[in-house]
Amino acid sequence: MADAPALLWTVISAWCLVRYAHSRHNAWIAAAAFTLALSAITRWIYGTLAIPWGVFCIYHWGWRIRPRMVLIAVISGGVVILLQLAHTRQNPDSLVRHAWVENWSIRNAFERDFVNPDGTFHYELSISRYYANAVRDGYYIHAIFFPLIAGGVVRILLDRRRSLSALILLCGWFVATYGFLIGIPYQNIRFSLAFFPAVTALAGIGMVYLWKQLDRLPAPGFTAQGAIVLAMLVAVSSTYRAGKIEIARIASIKNADLQAIQWADENIPEANADVYTLELWLMMQRYASRLNALQIYYETPESLAAYSAENSGRATYVLLNLWSIENQWVGKAPWTALHWLEENRDLQHIGRYGNYHLWKINPVERKTGGLQHIGRYGNYHLWQVNP
Repeated sequence: MADAPALLWTVISAWCLVRYAHSRHNAWIAAAAFTLALSAITRWIYGTLAIPWGVFCIYHWGWRIRPRMVLIAVISGGVVILLQLAHTRQNPDSLVRHAWVENWSIRNAFERDFVNPDGTFHYELSISRYYANAVRDGYYIHAIFFPLIAGGVVRILLDRRRSLSALILLCGWFVATYGFLIGIPYQNIRFSLAFFPAVTALAGIGMVYLWKQLDRLPAPGFTAQGAIVLAMLVAVSSTYRAGKIEIARIASIKNADLQAIQWADENIPEANADVYTLELWLMMQRYASRLNALQIYYETPESLAAYSAENSGRATYVLLNLWSIENQWVGKAPWTALHWLEENRDLQHIGRYGNYHLWKINPVERKTGGLQHIGRYGNYHLWQVNP
């Protein structure tokens, strides 16, 4: 995913910015702007960091704007952005039609139920609480570190003359990225990476501050330092376990999907048959290469009708997670495509593996028998039994 390289460019940009603050060499501010632009076109959320980055520079300019420095930054970052905008003219979906931009709203911060381009979702936590939990949930940072994060902020505030730049950079980093995340209609564990370096840096500052305070004490301070080291080891161990559990969960889902693909492969006798699918599209290309996997997400009733007219004699199947279609994707393209096929083609149900169902599309225009789907109300569906 793009999250890791985007974060890499962001960290490099922040490092270049700090180097500029110490050396005042123009090359560092140019590098900071260039790498921030790279991170922004990789993940648009990092474009919000132009605000704290700009405030950081203005602080080091004595709270004045220096046009020459601004021009260097604009030109360095503008080269990257202009190339992206040139691409956007050919593919506007990458920018102006991005779901994060189109559906962003501060009201999303307090909501739990969403309909977005990926379907319908009902979350346990509001968006703001979900992303806030990343600073203490044990997957990113254990709760033991949370007081150290607060201590890092306090440490910076106690020495504002020398540390205000750190406050602008780190707290601004967190506020900008977290503020953007709470407005998107998605919850994804990957997205919290956006502010992870900032909060860990604050935790590190808090740890150093606490450690130095304990150095001033005799034996009690030494004992407390030992307890802190032990607590840190426990925290790291629990974070490792949380990651291990998440990896196991992802692997189990992948293995279940692989077994569904193998089951479908065994139940499709025709070589090179076309198979409409959704989540399994890429995996089928790798693990069932004798079949031709088609992505149903991009299909419409018109494209399905055209396909049927052009490939009337070709063996064609549908392999879908029916629960997902009828719950997550209601009203979206996959749901519309499946129901159009149910109502306009003769779908022969081959079998089921878990939540995945396999149908064969028989080459007839209308059903002459079987179930015709009439409609849905909530979780209730109505079919007509055709003679």
